[in-house]
Amino acid sequence: MMHAEVLPPEQQACLRQLGPAATAGGFHLIGGTAVAIHLGHRQSVDFDWCTQQFPGEPVNFSSSLACHGVRLTPTSLAHGTVHGSVDGVKVTFLEFKPLLLEPTIDWPEYGCRLAGLADLAALKLLAVSQRGTKKDFIDVHALGSAMPLQAMIHSYCHRFGLADFARVLAALCYFDDADDQPMPTMLVPCDWEAIKHDILRQVRAIA
Repeated sequence: MMHAEVLPPEQQACLRQLGPAATAGGFHLIGGTAVAIHLGHRQSVDFDWCTQQFPGEPVNFSSSLACHGVRLTPTSLAHGTVHGSVDGVKVTFLEFKPLLLEPTIDWPEYGCRLAGLADLAALKLLAVSQRGTKKDFIDVHALGSAMPLQAMIHSYCHRFGLADFARVLAALCYFDDADDQPMPTMLVPCDWEAIKHDILRQVRAIA
């Protein structure tokens, strides 16, 4: 079951238009919005799209979307990456080479595809290992309702070809930056201190 209620009306309208165009370009949805759509735990407002092979040159990507009736306003371009907005909604399209762990999941209502939970867990742990945000920790904790932390770490190591996961375990215990950040709009009861305590408990069980 997908949770469309995590998207404000503006984002829902944007996704109905953007989803089919992104899918036609070989993109699937990742990031916190994809996690929230799967789990329904918090509101999310940005769309991060991923593909293993960027379709053409980023400088021409706006024209490609325009063929599908989507007006993209780019804010920055780099090799294999486009940041911008569609109808005021922040979007990112990026090339990401590591192979998927599992097939993407179709969401016919919005004409798009989402990464599966194993891949989303791997990406969230990657984000945490790079000094993750409060949203990243909250998403990791929410993913724990679907899979144990040990399975998430296995997905992380398998997707990125890593044997040593000490760095991500250490990062899961570092909350100093996240402590000062605002809470996202939650759709389920949530206590930040309780989330930290539970993550630390799970890390200790592995370490």
